[in-house]
Amino acid sequence: MEKYTLTIKDQGRTCDVKQGERPDGEVTLIMGSETLNAITTGKVRPEEAFFGGKLRLTGDPQLGLKVCRSFGPA
Repeated sequence: MEKYTLTIKDQGRTCDVKQGERPDGEVTLIMGSETLNAITTGKVRPEEAFFGGKLRLTGDPQLGLKVCRSFGPA
């Protein structure tokens, strides 16, 4: 499984993605590429993925869902 680190700065205005994980992050999102694609295209809401067992969070769950929602369709 590939792992990536997403760093969001400037109150969500900038985003940096790097391969690898960062253990000191505020929240960790764990999902497959299919789930990420479904969330970003609006086919599945982050809450549905979470309660359906397709998305796991460690750390701050509210922040995790907020991050997921920010990548959904406008």
